[in-house]
Amino acid sequence: MTVIVDEGQIRRVYRRVDATPGLRFVPDDGAPAIVDRIDMAVSHIRFEFLPDQPIHGVETGFGISFFDLRHVRPKELLEVARSIAAALEWIGLSGTVTAHSEAHLFRNRRQRQAANLAFCCVNAALDFTIQGVAAPWATAPQHWNRESTEFVELTQRVTDWIFSISVGDVYAGPALAMSECLASHLPGIISRCCADGGGCRIEFDADDYRYEMAFTDEGWVQLLQLQNPGEKPNIAVLLDRMRRWSDLIDTAFVSRSGIGSGQVASVAGAYSSDFLLSPINLQADHEILKTTALDIFPIQLLGPGHPPLQPAERWDVEDLGEGKAIYTLTPQTLLPHMQPPHDLLVPLREANGALVARWHPPPSPWAAE
Repeated sequence: MTVIVDEGQIRRVYRRVDATPGLRFVPDDGAPAIVDRIDMAVSHIRFEFLPDQPIHGVETGFGISFFDLRHVRPKELLEVARSIAAALEWIGLSGTVTAHSEAHLFRNRRQRQAANLAFCCVNAALDFTIQGVAAPWATAPQHWNRESTEFVELTQRVTDWIFSISVGDVYAGPALAMSECLASHLPGIISRCCADGGGCRIEFDADDYRYEMAFTDEGWVQLLQLQNPGEKPNIAVLLDRMRRWSDLIDTAFVSRSGIGSGQVASVAGAYSSDFLLSPINLQADHEILKTTALDIFPIQLLGPGHPPLQPAERWDVEDLGEGKAIYTLTPQTLLPHMQPPHDLLVPLREANGALVARWHPPPSPWAAE
């Protein structure tokens, strides 16, 4: 049995994306490719440049992918590929180790803005703090409770919805190392990437828009509906997901965002430069999200532990049951902007101080002195 390393393709892809593209094993026709055996064979591989980072394989439907190689340089990547090939030969497989296709990175990317649904399922997330961790980037800190019922259910619902509306290939993985995937394998890819790199990104086209979805290392999920310049968002799609997944959601909001931020903190931070809105702070305590909100948004979902939004006459309220509701700011002429103007946002924060004070403390009475 022989496993070939396609060094030329690995070098070409690396040069084009200027980042580690991830590796893929494509078995020869008819050759068995049992992912558990492969994962066991490669997980023991260690390198001086990756002393604490095990390598894992995951089935995508287009081969076995090895995603989390983000800190590997070109020369080192070839060494990793050769070691993977040797391990696969040792367990009796034949095929080719190559790079992921970079084609998805060079699709038409005119979009510069998006309508963004961001939400948190507290029981699916894990709290994380860097205190006492010498090198958190090397020890794969965990941000997702992958064994929880909520995480498993959420990844399956996300998968079912994506493949019900997608047109063409669906890509999943770390941002610059995504692979095409099949519906039967997407939940496993999300879980593996969340374990190895803290999060996972998914891209797909639908009939109406291009979409990106991210399980972030803050323990939040983002669904971005990308728009071309001058194109209006279809908020109804995001509201439909908010409703249908509401039993898993503890807090959520819809806003306007840029493309490629990958962090809820940067989206919510567009409303304020407050240092509390940072990825580290969002990672540290998810339970507090059951009683607080990151800010006042024109559309947001609140649960039984949140006080109702005030003033009541400014909000249309849709009761979802079990103490949850979607609040929509009126007049709805504000919605295309998806961000309250500053002269409205400030009094709304003041009226809802108990809800947002954790993230936007009131100004000090001595600040003006």
